[in-house]
Amino acid sequence: MRPTARATAGLSRRWLAIGPGTAQAVQALGTPGRRRRVVEVGDVYEALLRGGRGPVAGCVVAAPLLRSRPAAQVQALKRWFGERTALYMLGSTGSREHDARLDALQVRRVAPRGREERGPGRRGSADRAARRLAERCLAVVERPPAVARLLLGTARRVSGAGRVTLFVRRGRRLARFNERARKAPEPSATPGTRLQAFGDSLAARALRAQGPLVGWAARGGPRGYRGSAYVLLPLVAHERVEGLLCLTDLPEDRPPGAARLTRWSRLFQPGAAALRAARRSARWRRRSGRDALTGLPNRGAFARALDRDLERANRSGDGLAVALLDVDHFKAVNDTYGHEVGDRVLKVVARRLAQEFRATDMVARYGGEEFAVVLPLGAAGTGPGPARPEVEDVLDRARRRVGGEPIRFGREGTALTVTISGGFALRGPGTTSAAALLAIADVALYQAKAAGRNRIVRGQPDRGGASGPPAGPPHGSNGGAT
Repeated sequence: MRPTARATAGLSRRWLAIGPGTAQAVQALGTPGRRRRVVEVGDVYEALLRGGRGPVAGCVVAAPLLRSRPAAQVQALKRWFGERTALYMLGSTGSREHDARLDALQVRRVAPRGREERGPGRRGSADRAARRLAERCLAVVERPPAVARLLLGTARRVSGAGRVTLFVRRGRRLARFNERARKAPEPSATPGTRLQAFGDSLAARALRAQGPLVGWAARGGPRGYRGSAYVLLPLVAHERVEGLLCLTDLPEDRPPGAARLTRWSRLFQPGAAALRAARRSARWRRRSGRDALTGLPNRGAFARALDRDLERANRSGDGLAVALLDVDHFKAVNDTYGHEVGDRVLKVVARRLAQEFRATDMVARYGGEEFAVVLPLGAAGTGPGPARPEVEDVLDRARRRVGGEPIRFGREGTALTVTISGGFALRGPGTTSAAALLAIADVALYQAKAAGRNRIVRGQPDRGGASGPPAGPPHGSNGGAT
């Protein structure tokens, strides 16, 4: 039994109109007399923030917005909404090179209807710097630490501050990112301690005011400040404070004037939008990587973890085991007791399995009543020899844990005992790909089912590509439970 694909028909009917004049162009692309559902936004950043995550029918982007870094913006839209999203450009960028690059990215042209909207006029140096920062953040918007690293580096360059700290809003608390490698080309941003954002602190005052805060503090102290002047610069996006830049050890120990503070605020405005987009992207990835019923990682998250661990094992020569586990007679449970009881069985089995493996292992719901486990091993786990005893022991202990205690449900406390069958494969000279390991583990699982269920079988790769019979007597009893 495999999970069904999530219905996205409602989402895929949306169109994004990005920039002036694009809403009319969206309607013009459709069937005459039938209006489309349009979400109007001002730029690509706002499209990422307001458009949600997932498929959309298409996007129409005003050409002036693509005059700078067109490839980065188009690729960000495709990463966010899907590679198959239809992209249209209203008008021309005025650059043959940019237009040719957009054509190569399969961005279609749409002629403007009525009077063509004029693009932005000449910008000042602060606006150009803000635009460059926005473009750089756009390329790494799906990685919050990378966005923080860009903001830290930009703040250090424009302010000349000897010490820069970025606080990122997380609910009612702040997570700190420090500039640590001063001699590196880019300062490193690493999550630090969390601080309470509300109270009588200077950070709380700046957050409440949503505006720059400057002043002088005592020199030295436990953190060894060389100067006394400081600047606290809130990063605000959509009337919400997303972060706070703290600049200390300023040049000549003097805070900037009002004009410079205004320029800095304009410069870091895209940074606030980038932090918001990065936070939403991270939240979406966390939610999309979890199975809604059991709370375990889903099949997509398991595939990514397996590819990552297998690449590391192939490079270092360490061992790796992949196991597929299946609940025995699960269809009979659904037919006899109903799907509500079946869901409870899956939840309990998932919880018991997760408790039996290490933090470095991954237990995921592979589909239906099937679970998958990836177990990184040490260097002794490689080679064509017999399976490491601890791998079989761990999997068999998990099997016994699932079937060792009945699952109770209903007001009468009805007891139901379920068992699992499993097959696993070890990385070896002939099994260095995820597909090969999963195929061997899948054959071993079916061998465990055919042998009577409630057992663990090790899969054996065959030189012809098929799995041979299990090596030695399998774990478990001869009869299946349930």
